[in-house]
Order: sequence, then C-alpha cells, then structure tokens
Amino acid sequence: WEVVRALKESHCYVAFNPIHEEGLEAKERESACSYTLPDGNVISVGSERFRAPEVLFNPNLLGLEYTGIQDCLVNSILKADLDLRKTLFSQIMLSGGST
Repeated sequence: WEVVRALKESHCYVAFNPIHEEGLEAKERESACSYTLPDGNVISVGSERFRAPEVLFNPNLLGLEYTGIQDCLVNSILKADLDLRKTLFSQIMLSGGST
C-alpha cells in the first residue's frame, strides 16, 4: 500500500474542470508521467492522475449510486441547527487526500 500512497501523493490531483482535463489528456499524450516502482519497473500514469480522485466527487464514474463528498457535506450541515449553518458553510476547507 505504501507504493500506492506514494504514487497518489506525488502525482494525483483533483481537477477543477475534469471534462477540460479529459480534453487536454486526449490531445497531449506526452502529459503522462512516469513512475518508477520499487522493483525497477516504470509505469506511465496519464488521466488516472485526476480520474481516481474524481470518484470522491462523482461516484457514478464507478457505477455507484452514492452522493459525492460535497453533497454529503452539505447534507450534514443542513442537519445542524439553523443558527450554525452560516458559520459551518463559511468555514469549509477540504484538504488532504482520501487516507
């Protein structure tokens, strides 16, 4: 799992506009990154860099009927007292990875 974690932390990112990123990836095949595994094999990582994290926001990409992390967050805040909602919404910062 350490290899996967290292690969995720060094190459993956959440795309601001995944559809735009898909278009760029299709046009520019050289945008793929190389990653050397501990055994010396080299793999090429392309659109997986932004597709993997995108599943957190759009689980339908895997055929799952769940809401994304943003919807879970909004639904949780809406369950809080009315007086707290404005404060909670104003202080949201998503950070880090999925670990």
